[in-house]
Amino acid sequence: MPRIRVKGIPAAIIAVMFYFAAAGTCEAIAVLKSEKIQEENGKISVEIRYPVTANTQVNRATEKWTKAELSRFKASVPENPENPDWKFHLTISYSCSEFSSRIASFLFRIESFTGGAHPYPRVRAVTYDLRTAREIQLEDIFKGRGSIRRISDLAIAEILKDQRVTDRDWVLRGAGPRWDNFQYFMLHPEKIVFYFAPYQVAPYYLGEKRVEIRWGRIREYVREEFRRE
Repeated sequence: MPRIRVKGIPAAIIAVMFYFAAAGTCEAIAVLKSEKIQEENGKISVEIRYPVTANTQVNRATEKWTKAELSRFKASVPENPENPDWKFHLTISYSCSEFSSRIASFLFRIESFTGGAHPYPRVRAVTYDLRTAREIQLEDIFKGRGSIRRISDLAIAEILKDQRVTDRDWVLRGAGPRWDNFQYFMLHPEKIVFYFAPYQVAPYYLGEKRVEIRWGRIREYVREEFRRE
């Protein structure tokens, strides 16, 4: 393999950049920078991190959603908490994956505490065509009436491999053949990953569940523009 030389950039850094590009990571590709929102006082703690891309429409949508989450959190903080020692918090972080040179997925992990027995963790995932700002839905990726059934069957089988998951009916409800059960997903070059928040398919103490399905297992249901050889 020929050595690569770019003026002003050490070869070791270039190698790292190529590694992450090949791995499907978009931190240095689709994301220009991260924006942060931090607030701290005696009652609340807020720490939010969200991506800024080269597409202004995507950025506006992300910022709008982020600020709406912050507003909902503040509106939920009680004036007179049950426990005066409680410190209410909201944290949002993100990760991303590049499916192609124009399509990237973003996963947001949200955790809030506004009282009660424990914090409330959630996930949100969104996939964009970064050239057009179009949000990619599962129906854009898959075709045929059998596609959601196939995805559901694979997901249920994978979740039930965890021997701590004992309520099969719970899994069948949360991962049954409905598109809205699989709304949180990330596209990777070699697979699609689905995320299930606590309580969707199993009790809270088992945490978030995720299911990875390689494209080869569902290839017949994938639309041509999303097929990976």
